[in-house]
Amino acid sequence: MAKFSMHGSLDGWLQKRGISNPLVVPVLRNQLVFLLLILFLSSAVATETLLGIWFTAGFAVMTYILYSWAQFFSHSPLESYSSAFLRAVLLRFFLRLIILAAALYACIALAQANPMAVLAGSVAGTLAPLLTLAWEKGSKN
Repeated sequence: MAKFSMHGSLDGWLQKRGISNPLVVPVLRNQLVFLLLILFLSSAVATETLLGIWFTAGFAVMTYILYSWAQFFSHSPLESYSSAFLRAVLLRFFLRLIILAAALYACIALAQANPMAVLAGSVAGTLAPLLTLAWEKGSKN
């Protein structure tokens, strides 16, 4: 049986999965920390309404999409662009678009989620990496 240990950092966990770009690691680390924080806070106050849980679901979908993009580009040779590489990028873009559409459909139509909460989570999941990148760039000046 595999041994489970809780030592190490989130950066080390990302680097074990092949994501080692110094611009991408802090962005993805903060995205995962935000997701865990939002999940903790929304589950703590989920006694009256599930708005926080649906917000977290939208944020989680965007976190998955960001993680999968980072993993794809970390394993791809970026030195030589070609039409095959462009096709792979477009195929992955459309697959992630289908995943996003399926997750939104499952949340809104099947689970009767509040659409504004899921949409707000998706928007926050899109803006959080941009704000982290801006913060990283601004702190180096």
